[in-house]
Amino acid sequence: MTDINFKRTTLEASLIKQIVHRTQREGAYYDDKLNMEMDITAVHLNGCPLDLRKFLECSSNDFAHDIFGIANHIDRRTGTLKGGFIPLCAQEAK
Repeated sequence: MTDINFKRTTLEASLIKQIVHRTQREGAYYDDKLNMEMDITAVHLNGCPLDLRKFLECSSNDFAHDIFGIANHIDRRTGTLKGGFIPLCAQEAK
């Protein structure tokens, strides 16, 4: 089993912290801020790159969809998403 990658750039860390802050402002439930930050980072860096700017700026409905989807579908052993869930703010495949 490989370790989960948490090596963010400074820009990624800043955007993820802003996403976490938005979640708190909008009252979206999550067990705690640190877990939310780690889950978003793990998903972004371990198999489902996110468009973090899009995530931060999307509509409230799309934002809630992705926050709750990540919370309910993350495999915390690998950082990957299970159950076929793909966030609306996932980066387009190149």
